[in-house]
Amino acid sequence: MTSQYSVSYHITTYYAVQTISILDFFVPYGPITSPLSERFLAQSPSPPDPDHLRFALLRAPAEAPSSDELLEWPTKDNRRFLRAVYRVGDLDRTIEFYTEGFGMKLLRKRDFPEKKYSNAFLGFGPEETTFVVELIYNYGVDKYDIGTGYGHLGISTTDVYEMVENVRAQGGIITREPGPAEGGAMAIVAFVKEPNGYEFELLQRQATPQPLSQVMLRVSDLDRSINFYEKALGMKLLLKFDRPELNYTIGMVGYGDDQYETTVFELIYNYGVTRYTKGNAYEQVVISTDDVYKSALVVNLVSQELGGKITRRPGPISPRINTKITSFLDPDGWKIIVKADTSITQFSGNPAISPKPRKFYSLIGLGWAGWINVSITERKQPHLSAMADAAPVVLNDAILEWPKNDNRRFLHVVYRVVDLDRSIKFYTEAFGMTLLRKKDVPKEKYSSAVLGFGPEESTYVVELIHNYGVESYDIGTGFGHFGIATTDIYQLVETIRAKGGKITQEPGAAEGTTTVVAFVQDLDGYEFELFERDSTPEPLCQVMFHVVDLDRSIEFYEKALGLNHIVTIDRPEEKDTIAMLGYGDDPNQIAILELIYNYDVTEYTKGNAYSHIAISTDDVYKSAEVVKLVTQELGGKIIRQPGPFPGTNTKITAFEDPEGWKTVLIDNQDFLKGLEE
Repeated sequence: MTSQYSVSYHITTYYAVQTISILDFFVPYGPITSPLSERFLAQSPSPPDPDHLRFALLRAPAEAPSSDELLEWPTKDNRRFLRAVYRVGDLDRTIEFYTEGFGMKLLRKRDFPEKKYSNAFLGFGPEETTFVVELIYNYGVDKYDIGTGYGHLGISTTDVYEMVENVRAQGGIITREPGPAEGGAMAIVAFVKEPNGYEFELLQRQATPQPLSQVMLRVSDLDRSINFYEKALGMKLLLKFDRPELNYTIGMVGYGDDQYETTVFELIYNYGVTRYTKGNAYEQVVISTDDVYKSALVVNLVSQELGGKITRRPGPISPRINTKITSFLDPDGWKIIVKADTSITQFSGNPAISPKPRKFYSLIGLGWAGWINVSITERKQPHLSAMADAAPVVLNDAILEWPKNDNRRFLHVVYRVVDLDRSIKFYTEAFGMTLLRKKDVPKEKYSSAVLGFGPEESTYVVELIHNYGVESYDIGTGFGHFGIATTDIYQLVETIRAKGGKITQEPGAAEGTTTVVAFVQDLDGYEFELFERDSTPEPLCQVMFHVVDLDRSIEFYEKALGLNHIVTIDRPEEKDTIAMLGYGDDPNQIAILELIYNYDVTEYTKGNAYSHIAISTDDVYKSAEVVKLVTQELGGKIIRQPGPFPGTNTKITAFEDPEGWKTVLIDNQDFLKGLEE
């Protein structure tokens, strides 16, 4: 990754952003599908023959590019299970149950009103030495879907009968009364459910250093999963046995040689079952390491062979918290966090479902000289590129040069609205846009409209989609806002107010500058940032969304799309870091993609409202090969192979970035011909 610049500054003019999210335009899900999604997917061509690719991939030898010494690292590392993280509907009730019913101790509890969540850590011993649970409560959420893939937690006790009675007295459900385990074993076991519906297996054993002794997960390929946990995490296979009379096979893996003295993953394969639901209740297991960078290299290498993927590249949690972590999904999608600093004061596994409404300040239109006191320092992070060394794909310079030499610009941004005619009226009368085209497609049960401040041939525009009969969309928490530049912000705000728009921040000069900014919402709840600047060729000048790994996202958009990284600004007082990218160098003259990382937030919801950005290219085939190559290093995936869109001659390709944000690349000449037709 090229060197970046970190900009530190202080500012006190804020506003709350109503975050919005993503519409799965190319991969339909839930009750709402995109206008053409089903036909689009059904007719999507197969990947082109490698021998006939217009832009060749250069691959390294098939054998693993890393040494055996690297794969030995996890077995020599200082590892143990730290905690299991999951969500509960009533934190205080759950704490009471776990302490009175199971006999755990409350180790610590924290409340974060500004982020709208609380968490608590409970266990049978100190966090420094024993496996514990971390319970997350999100304000206002009283129920979660546990899914079909998660199994249970295991507790070892010297008296199963007594614990069962304690659980019963606290209102727990006994799903299996105490008794010998199936198969004639002498061990006494019982199964119970706590108030949130999580199942616990109680096992009678002599005193053990790890009373919270197991996490059971279902997998679709047991041998592959065992192989993954042995290689990627350095665990040992402690036990494997087949139960044909019960149609399943069990594998137990952990750190140590005795399953009765250590915490284990119990992996279960049910005959013939290849898919499970994960729900939104169980989150992850956290494991210790001495080096997250080496650990991530190993996981990345093993993932190339067995599946799985890195979901957070190794490094500090945030600029303010030095605890280093990396996270990944195993081949079945189960999440693991590997954490270097086992200090109990610095990191919780909180993936809060709904981050707080963000305080944010516009950087567009302020100019780069004199608007605020800025100090620029080069921020080099050599570890961030280390994972590329383990990938089996060579990032050939010639291939990666293509996006920089391509003819690219932002074409349109696509999202859904409830009432198309109402939105058209608001966008034309309030924002001053022009209706460029509108179409109704009864057969597909949708209508669409394209609006902008200039012709589609040369300016960035919006495409609004309305699905028949849909009266609401989920905007989610990941998408931020659009940006509009105007020569008279006060007049624009008053016009928006008169047309029924909501003013979330009145116009005013930004702190430390004469630039005037305001924030408004349209009739569907989408947020727009308005700022005053001289006439610009791109009045629709910004799309902002949140990411959980800013460095990875910057690198992805630089390499995969050829965007220019204009600036990175760190704001520790606001607990966020901002990056701006675009096709050009002057943010006052081009459309910008603005990415924001909020400290400690590791998950956002995407919803089904926002869809994607469309970008032009002179060759969708070359462009797709670049994206395909970069995704193997950084994550993301092609979701539509390059070629003509079904029923048209317009060639496109589509992909998701490492965080699931979608982009469509459209052939320049085909796009212009389509407009003429």
